[in-house]
Amino acid sequence: MNAKRFLLALLIAGVMATTLNAQTRWSGYGRKVESATNQAATAKVSDDSLYSMAASSSTFTPISVCPSCSTQPIGINDKGLISGGYLDAGGNSHCFLLRNGNYLTFDVPGALFQEAGRSNAPGQIAGDYVDGDGIDRPFVRNADGSLSLRRGMPGASVTYAIDINNAGDITGSFTLDPNAAEGFTGYVMRGKNFILIFSYPGANVTSTFVLGWNEPGTIVGSFKTTTEGEEHGFVRSAQGKFKQIDYPGSVQTEAFGINAAGDIVGRYEDIHGVQHGFLLRNDLFTSIDSPGPNTYAWGINSRGEIVGWMFPDFSGPFTGFLAR
Repeated sequence: MNAKRFLLALLIAGVMATTLNAQTRWSGYGRKVESATNQAATAKVSDDSLYSMAASSSTFTPISVCPSCSTQPIGINDKGLISGGYLDAGGNSHCFLLRNGNYLTFDVPGALFQEAGRSNAPGQIAGDYVDGDGIDRPFVRNADGSLSLRRGMPGASVTYAIDINNAGDITGSFTLDPNAAEGFTGYVMRGKNFILIFSYPGANVTSTFVLGWNEPGTIVGSFKTTTEGEEHGFVRSAQGKFKQIDYPGSVQTEAFGINAAGDIVGRYEDIHGVQHGFLLRNDLFTSIDSPGPNTYAWGINSRGEIVGWMFPDFSGPFTGFLAR
């Protein structure tokens, strides 16, 4: 998956792939990010003059489930509940939520891999897990702690879920490719039914990664093309209209999250291979840079609080952050 692609989140950066058996095809939202950025040197530099830029002045508060953990927050809702995934000292994947300074961790019983995405106002969390058959499927963690395991798209090797609205509809992407290398398609699922399936328009588009959704129904993510290493962000309106997003001068751009006001966060890669977070508000890009030096900005709530993670390189460790 690309930067956005997979997100999906424990999304998590490629280190977790080493914890999976040979059957496992999916290794998290973050894995998608790593594989995409490793190829970015061949991509064309974007020159999007529709946007202006500003420097960031955020204060970063670390988020870490444990001192030896690689922690990767994906979302923060309007009540301040933070959710995401982490790897323990042994490289095993787990899910977490953080509320009022208290961490709660959870797993899908028997899963080879699991990751948690974002939560809605009622406290449900969307995520996905890899079962013993090596297939990745969605789940919803309910506010009472119970798990609702969903079937994936029939025939799909991966059906990841990364976001959930207040009605309980989940969104993400799926692929029928047995190797989960391409062919990702966006979806919205209501209960057991797929009520929307879509791809970014274009004959050269090979994958569409849904990475965020807001309550009005606007979807953000990224798409990959037949050009090696090329990846762009996108916005899809509730009416189905698409718009491409590129940070000016970037090699790659992915849109990860969006709040109810339409503020978008994501990541871009510069010509030197450094990863930066960004905030796009009212057509103004603001770069978000942690001491990482690499930064991914994954989620934003209506108060403008941003979560994500920072890291020295793709071998980790990954440290979560809350930026204000």
